[in-house]
Amino acid sequence: MLIHEFFTQLLPADELSILQPLLEMARPRYFQKGELLLAEGETPTEIVFIQKGVFRGFFYNAGGKDVADCFCYRFGEPAVPSLPLDAPAHVSMEALTKSNVISFPAAPLAEFVDKSSFALRLYNKLLLESLSHHVEIKKMLYQYTAAQKYAWFLENYPGLDEVIGDKYIASFLGVTPVTLSRARKALGSTKGGEKKRR
Repeated sequence: MLIHEFFTQLLPADELSILQPLLEMARPRYFQKGELLLAEGETPTEIVFIQKGVFRGFFYNAGGKDVADCFCYRFGEPAVPSLPLDAPAHVSMEALTKSNVISFPAAPLAEFVDKSSFALRLYNKLLLESLSHHVEIKKMLYQYTAAQKYAWFLENYPGLDEVIGDKYIASFLGVTPVTLSRARKALGSTKGGEKKRR
């Protein structure tokens, strides 16, 4: 898919014309399964929007355990490891599948956002959506039972259960893989029939 076609599916024509100087900076990029987009603490040199594939944000806790923090997989979704855009990454970002993205150089993108009132409004909209979603995640983690957490995951990340390993879902939901399996059975749900669990 061409870059122009990609953004045509995301933005109305009038918004597309306003952002044309920015779109000219965009380049396609490809990631293999397990490849890092960015490591925690590194300063982003690019900002990517997902065309196809799944990324997860993760960090290591005090005991050195890998903890899944977020998933990005929807078409057009930004895989952003830090806010503001030029801040060191709060989490590492890893491709869980072969993934195609549209990449923008971070510094020119941040400069464009500062100078364009429209781009700034769009950026603030993304910030508010991200904040709202993370507040919802915190509520889910601390208030829901394991079965409720899994039901929430299925509703908010449709189809992702069939694509990624149970260990990532369990880590994200703050439960063990065994507890996740029990929650799945309690809901009468299955995962991919005979599909092998990773």
